Amino acid sequence: MKTTTGFSIVGSMIVALACGVAPERDAPVARTSSAILYFDPIGIGTLYRDLVGRGLNGRSWEGQILDGRVVVSVSLRQVVFPHGPPRNLRLEATVFRGAPGPRGTGLIGAVFQATLDDGTLLPLTVTGVQERGDASRPWFAYEVQFLADGRWQSLCGTSEAGGVLAAIPLNGRWDYREGAPTGGAHLEDPDAFTFACEDRVLAKCVRMGYAPWQQGFLCRIDDRGKKVCQKTTLAAMHQACTRALRADYCGDGVSYTEDGMWTLVRDGIGIRDDTEDWVFEAEWDDHGARCLAHERMALLEGIPCGDSLMAADCGDPAHFETGTLVMTEVPPEAGGE
Repeated sequence: MKTTTGFSIVGSMIVALACGVAPERDAPVARTSSAILYFDPIGIGTLYRDLVGRGLNGRSWEGQILDGRVVVSVSLRQVVFPHGPPRNLRLEATVFRGAPGPRGTGLIGAVFQATLDDGTLLPLTVTGVQERGDASRPWFAYEVQFLADGRWQSLCGTSEAGGVLAAIPLNGRWDYREGAPTGGAHLEDPDAFTFACEDRVLAKCVRMGYAPWQQGFLCRIDDRGKKVCQKTTLAAMHQACTRALRADYCGDGVSYTEDGMWTLVRDGIGIRDDTEDWVFEAEWDDHGARCLAHERMALLEGIPCGDSLMAADCGDPAHFETGTLVMTEVPPEAGGE
């Protein structure tokens, strides 16, 4: 099993989100049997509560396949706004800072330039804004359309009920290649962002509680019984979630699941709990599976890294203290039992 050392986003640490105020770092804390010190959901709102427990996973990254092509990034530098030119446009959480007009709704009518995987540019326009979260810390999803054959069409399609699916903007872009060393990885890019459709993996991991922009403090008890905290974000948790939902065991962008398979994702920092008596599958970090107990699809064979990942102690909660970010379980029929 892969191991890491140092102060990582793992079980004996906890996210303490409190309006920019750091938790007290030097007061003695009594040792307990629990690896979790505390969890303060202030600043997470409905993101923390939504989809706790099991959920559907799939292979799809962020949006529809457009005539065999996929959108790989959206430019922050080539945008036309209806209310005038932007000023130092940047994406903070889900808000486009520097955009002219009212916050959120000022983007309606804006035209962005997206890049497809063959390098072709594709115009995207925002046709609606949906406010999510709670009143104290709202976040936004955007209804986006693309221009094809002379008409605008929904980038994310429609829900089963017929409503327009929105997209959550996420900083940077992802490497959608399969079988590449950086396949499936998040790539920092100050000039680009990703429109993540809400029924796809990138957005699902946000709604599961792992908003990559969410800041907070990870805390643990040191050898002297004192609480030690470090400010960070949930970006690594979000990336681990994308690996888990896509069953990207080898961390090379290759998915070993199918759309509609059920998966339970849980962590060691109190965001998502174990709510089902299912079969343990694997441990994950932001680079892929750290160890494997069961393949998600019982009849699946040929995982290149499968043998090296199999470990008798896979699933030990103590591994949250040595680098594991999330763990997954699958229904008994998927786990081969």
